[in-house]
Amino acid sequence: MDVLKQIIETYRHMIPTDCETARAIDRGASVEEICASATSDGLHDFAGALFSADIEVVQTNHGPIEADETLLDNIDQVLADYEHRLPPNCETVRLIKSGAQLELISEAAEAEGLHDLVAVLFEAEQERFLGGAS
Repeated sequence: MDVLKQIIETYRHMIPTDCETARAIDRGASVEEICASATSDGLHDFAGALFSADIEVVQTNHGPIEADETLLDNIDQVLADYEHRLPPNCETVRLIKSGAQLELISEAAEAEGLHDLVAVLFEAEQERFLGGAS
């Protein structure tokens, strides 16, 4: 069984049966829809765990950044990948779409429990700081 299914099955038993997240899981909805429902239902730990696992699966399938590239060189693509995996109504997506500064996106991501995105943005900011980019 893959990690996404394991997370969904583990959390399903802890989720009230009358919430949208439970209904989404029971009808076999996509990971993105389940994450959106979990966020709407206030199940941020579940949404964060599922989102993090989904990102890890994507990164495993797409491979690492090339050795001569930095995360900062690829930040627009990284943000676009996150944007497509997050619920469309979340603040983090709104800020990504608006082209907000990484710091603002990071603050929203942290508030929404997207700790893996916060870590990626921190690393990009460190690269910017150490590389002297503005």
